[in-house]
Amino acid sequence: MEGGAADLHLHLLKVPATVTEENLAHVLETLWSTRNTGVSSVQKRDLQSHLGLASTGELEPVLACLRSIIRKSGRQNLSMDDIQRLFPHDLPVVLQSSLLVLFQRYQSEWKEEASRDQGNLPCLKSMTWTIENRHSGPSDRVAVICLKLQDYTKSPSGEVEVKFQLSRDTLEAMLRSMTYISDQLSSSVRASHSSLFLSSSFYLL
Repeated sequence: MEGGAADLHLHLLKVPATVTEENLAHVLETLWSTRNTGVSSVQKRDLQSHLGLASTGELEPVLACLRSIIRKSGRQNLSMDDIQRLFPHDLPVVLQSSLLVLFQRYQSEWKEEASRDQGNLPCLKSMTWTIENRHSGPSDRVAVICLKLQDYTKSPSGEVEVKFQLSRDTLEAMLRSMTYISDQLSSSVRASHSSLFLSSSFYLL
């Protein structure tokens, strides 16, 4: 787990072990239903009560933590073991068990709705590549990329395989672009992390 995410998920330790599964379910359902709008002040007081937290200062980072895990659960193909690894190691077992039961209950629904949010675009499941010669010379080598895409809008989920070829020049140009995009995203993540508790927009999925 990356350092920033690990630090964020430590806020789960603020949640009392006595919180019931029913209350946790209410919190997760509210966070999912408000993923595009954020929770209102009235909803925050309600969630604070359901989580048994003493102040909104404790509530905000806990909600950010839960939203992060919900996002990963709904948009990535995570197993329950993967989700459990997102929890702090010393999170009470009873709380871990309740959360795992709930994430397992809602994950399929979240995936389906998340894919609709994205305009029914399939999710990348895996990528493999090989090098092939179109003719005889080394300059005629191409990279053959094979993508496996998962469409969660279908029942049962459908898998689609897409293959395409890239020449060396095209591949180098694409990698330069991807490096630039990665740098921009990293800068954005660092900026967002530094203002994590100052910007309410962080709590939108």
